[in-house]
Amino acid sequence: MGLLSYLTERTDPHRYVPEPLLAKSLAGHTVLITGGNGVFGKTIAEQLCTQGAKVVIAARRLAACEAVATEINEKGLAGKVFAAHLDLASLEDVRAFAARFTAEHDALHILIENAAVNGVANVPTVDGFEPTLGINHYGHLLLRHELEPLLAASAPSRVVTVASALHDRLFTQELTTIDLDAPASHLGWTDDPKTTGLQQWMAYARSKLANVLSAKAAAPRLASKGVSIVSVHPGVDVTTGLFRASPTAALVMRLFGRLIGVQTTWQCVQTILFCALEDANALEPGGYYSQYYKGAYRNGATAAAWPMPSPNPLVTEANATKLEAISYAAVGIKPPKQQQFNPAGGLGGLDVASTPQTAEAFSDE
Repeated sequence: MGLLSYLTERTDPHRYVPEPLLAKSLAGHTVLITGGNGVFGKTIAEQLCTQGAKVVIAARRLAACEAVATEINEKGLAGKVFAAHLDLASLEDVRAFAARFTAEHDALHILIENAAVNGVANVPTVDGFEPTLGINHYGHLLLRHELEPLLAASAPSRVVTVASALHDRLFTQELTTIDLDAPASHLGWTDDPKTTGLQQWMAYARSKLANVLSAKAAAPRLASKGVSIVSVHPGVDVTTGLFRASPTAALVMRLFGRLIGVQTTWQCVQTILFCALEDANALEPGGYYSQYYKGAYRNGATAAAWPMPSPNPLVTEANATKLEAISYAAVGIKPPKQQQFNPAGGLGGLDVASTPQTAEAFSDE
């Protein structure tokens, strides 16, 4: 009877952007979406373009971005979409992109850090970073830093960092952690080039924890410049590129979607759109915004909350500050004054547990 009632339940637990926000004009607003050629990026770009924004979608595959831009522009919406090349795996390319963007655009009102990889080979980036961490975290942190002056000049503006509920724990119930006392290139993760699919998902989860911490750390500094920043869990959508490396899991999720919490793309992007469209002053600085998550956080929470406290006890101001300082040093930028960090001595006394060794955390036995 319980299963039957669940299958026939009509109550929708997902949160949706209020209609007035989806109807307000974004004429004169410039938006940058990383990973704009993907499922989420395309959907968000079209909605913001519908509302009149000039939207730049940037990704490593320029041709794919151009195809998406053409498809949306052919609909004759109020705004327009432009394509650009951006390789977040290369710090040099990130700097070059930011320089071009600043030269070509006189404003940036919304930056959506949407691009992410999962299931990639554990081969360091050109800058020596573990690839998932390098692309999902370090690349975005540098991009945000390089565009910070333009964001500040366009205030009130905002940054939406797309994280994940997996920053709390993996679907196997393995708790997500990160070692801030380990070398910055891997932050305690294995450098073994041979990693299993489960290990790759944990690498992804760790990068999402870094995203949440990064948004929390940057919030006070950006707020002083009129820039809001938040992190979000958008939802679980098996049509995104994150599941390319897990075809079997994706098939199961497609077949039993509602039972195990799979959401539509439109449901998933609601949290991203809300944080992009809500009055910037109404957003919680550095807050974590979550769509409904049937998989449940470690504290049992499933209901959507805009915002909600992160259930991961590692999400603290101290740990956020420490990671931000490490990250600035890792990408070759002088850390903000309040976050000066001595790699040799660390900041000391912070509550980040060391990451379990890969063999212990992911034993196949």
